[in-house]
Amino acid sequence: LYPATMEFDFGVGDVLPHGISVITSDTLRQPRARGLAGLGLRHLEHIIDEMGAASCVAQDLRQAITSSARLNASDHRLYILADTHSSPRGAVIGILKVGVKKLFVVDRRDQMCEITPLCVLDFYVHESCQREGHGKALFEFMMQAENTQAFELAYDRPSPKLRAFLHKHYGLHSCRPQGNNFAVFDEYFAAMRPPLNPRSSIPSASRTASATTRPSAAHIAYTPVFTHR
Repeated sequence: LYPATMEFDFGVGDVLPHGISVITSDTLRQPRARGLAGLGLRHLEHIIDEMGAASCVAQDLRQAITSSARLNASDHRLYILADTHSSPRGAVIGILKVGVKKLFVVDRRDQMCEITPLCVLDFYVHESCQREGHGKALFEFMMQAENTQAFELAYDRPSPKLRAFLHKHYGLHSCRPQGNNFAVFDEYFAAMRPPLNPRSSIPSASRTASATTRPSAAHIAYTPVFTHR
């Protein structure tokens, strides 16, 4: 059986029918348009809140950075990986939240610059399902939906586990410490074109996340396969 933090007292598949679903503020504000009745919306909010709390504990944060209230008040996208087959009620495996942020960072030449990348804001796979490929499947799906690559992303307070994940799967390991606690890898700056105004003391980098990328729903054939312990 899955730990209580992954299981719920309702059918997960009734709320998250796809292997990976994308939830936005529109999903929470217009639930009927997305096939969610009143009870379904409350169940979805409960899933978001519980997984956000579990991520908070796993990363030893002072407070949860993912909740239904926070998502509802933002333009972030929350990718949720669910297993609807291995148990009668199903379970939630992990979450991955992304959003565009304006950041002032120091590049490889020790120059301050302004960038507006897509950022990984929260990434959590339940402890009972780690090292089984679910995190990589979730991450790969997000990159495909957002039309991006791992080196093009900024990472908010990446944990040692996330840094190891990025090094193992995408060869990312070299980045400068930033005062805002975001990690931007050297490959990001290597792929960046020169600023439009080189005289500016704080140039705006030309690598900017597309504001038109707004995946509203996700359908994927990925079916989680578990190694039961």
